Amino acid sequence: MARSTWFVVVLALGVLVACRASRRDFLDRIEPKVVALLCDRDRPANQLPVYYRTCFDVDEAQCMAVMRRDVQVCADRLVLGTVDESDAGKLAERVGACAGTDYELEFERQGKRIRSEACDIAHDAYANARTSAGQP
Repeated sequence: MARSTWFVVVLALGVLVACRASRRDFLDRIEPKVVALLCDRDRPANQLPVYYRTCFDVDEAQCMAVMRRDVQVCADRLVLGTVDESDAGKLAERVGACAGTDYELEFERQGKRIRSEACDIAHDAYANARTSAGQP
């Protein structure tokens, strides 16, 4: 499920970028989408990721603030120069995966990850999906 979820995120984000976009334009387009996708608690679990809201003891404002910051930090690391349309989907996926990982690690260190069977399964699924996609 996690692998197909990332595919949906990539499709949703990849369509947003024109033929060639500056780093700033690319980030302006994907940042609100990544934050909305990863911090929306009300979406059905089979449609989009809800792990970041349901498996961490954070409210919507905290999720959005940290995810927004993490998207910026990850884009600074991963987006160099302009973004070509053919690379946009893959790059958006990498930025989203990076931001999700940074978010998860930060709240784990703070002891805010909820320990439950469902959250442990989701945690493992996301870890496996990131590994198979070549993400840390």
